[in-house]
Amino acid sequence: MNLNRRYMLVSTGVAMLGLSGCITEHMYERNSYWEQIQGFFATQDGSSLVILGNSYHYVFAAPPALRATLDPALHGAARNADFSEFEVDGGNTVTGKIDLQLKPDLDPAQRRMAESAGFTLTDSGWQTTVAMKGTRYSADQFKSPASQKFRREYVVHITEKSSASKTAMKVAATPVTVLADGALILGAAVLLPVILWCAMAHNPCLR
Repeated sequence: MNLNRRYMLVSTGVAMLGLSGCITEHMYERNSYWEQIQGFFATQDGSSLVILGNSYHYVFAAPPALRATLDPALHGAARNADFSEFEVDGGNTVTGKIDLQLKPDLDPAQRRMAESAGFTLTDSGWQTTVAMKGTRYSADQFKSPASQKFRREYVVHITEKSSASKTAMKVAATPVTVLADGALILGAAVLLPVILWCAMAHNPCLR
């Protein structure tokens, strides 16, 4: 193989590597939006957390620490819940994290419950971070009752990651329905309003 041909092949290989990087980088498009929250709800057994937004509904499986926080035994000890930035993929799977904090002075029963749920005691209280995973649904056809009364507006930042080959992400209709008496249900499970104490000013995902 002569020197000129070898140089041409090497140059082509470098160009292909550069192109491959561009393809990988641009295969996905990222968009983001702020979702205004209308209410936080949980099933009676605490297994699911449902966040109702203006545009979409988000249904999450509740991790043990979150279920413990929603339990009446610990609910009064809860101090704060900070939402990290959440991401939605092309299949409408939602992932993110919530930092949970309980007050430091728990009674013995509450301490045992907090420890078993994964909380650790810090200088500012009992804390843990839970990974959240769920599904996003469209709220376009949802006839909502009055939203929860918050002391301030709640919005969470959502980043979308979808294949650039798709012209639009397909989003299924919400499984949350409203009964004649105004109660909300998820499938056959009644949803109860909950407070997630996310009004702290330092929360980067609320404004």
